[in-house]
Amino acid sequence: MDSKIVLIIMKRIIDEYLKDKLSRSEAVERLINEVDTDFIHDLDVKSNPGNFFITDCYYTIKHLTETGYESTDEEIRYFSDCLNKRCIYNLDDKNEILRNYYKI
Repeated sequence: MDSKIVLIIMKRIIDEYLKDKLSRSEAVERLINEVDTDFIHDLDVKSNPGNFFITDCYYTIKHLTETGYESTDEEIRYFSDCLNKRCIYNLDDKNEILRNYYKI
């Protein structure tokens, strides 16, 4: 498994989720079944900061069903925008989206 394949899988899962073709639990199930967890754990985010995007996206999808700590649809949409090249991933931008969401 390589980064490009993982990104394609996650993009497909997010796109289908946002089009209501997958429920939250179905999205998590697909992620777990299609992405090798060992690959995610082995990514070196210190020497390759681009890998942080992959791990952050992975755990955002994975936490869609974590009671009390569920990922927001706004966060998922942000990753969709990044994966579809409408914006460039920036952790501060993502965190700002979350801060604004929780102010509501």
